[in-house]
Amino acid sequence: MSRNTVRIGGNASGPVVVGDRNRVEVRQAAPEPEPAESGPVQISIAKDHGTIFAVQEGSQDVDQEVPGGSAEA
Repeated sequence: MSRNTVRIGGNASGPVVVGDRNRVEVRQAAPEPEPAESGPVQISIAKDHGTIFAVQEGSQDVDQEVPGGSAEA
């Protein structure tokens, strides 16, 4: 008979197996496949005389003339 000593300190987690002639099997589920990169996707819907100003991966400046007035800032 052998004598085994185990000391665990800190934030240890998981199984601990101590002894002679032990066999340990670890089985994990296969990782899920990464989704395919399709790039940015944007869906914009304008209704009732609406206007959409849309940009992906860039910037946009919009100056719109207001009927009977000056341009909005």
